Amino acid sequence: MRVAFEWAADHPRLIAALDEQEADILPDLVEAQRDDLCREIVSALLTRRPVHPARRTGRSAR
Repeated sequence: MRVAFEWAADHPRLIAALDEQEADILPDLVEAQRDDLCREIVSALLTRRPVHPARRTGRSAR
């Protein structure tokens, strides 16, 4: 999954979540799933952990 987001105020605002077929599944995600994506984005930015090559384009390892 690739995730598009922008930074709004003090948190990421999700724009799209693209599946393997490039379909936007963000409208299908429940609030808990959206919250998990936001937490993962914030965690990656705060810890400055190395980014897996597949994640450079926003792809999730899930």
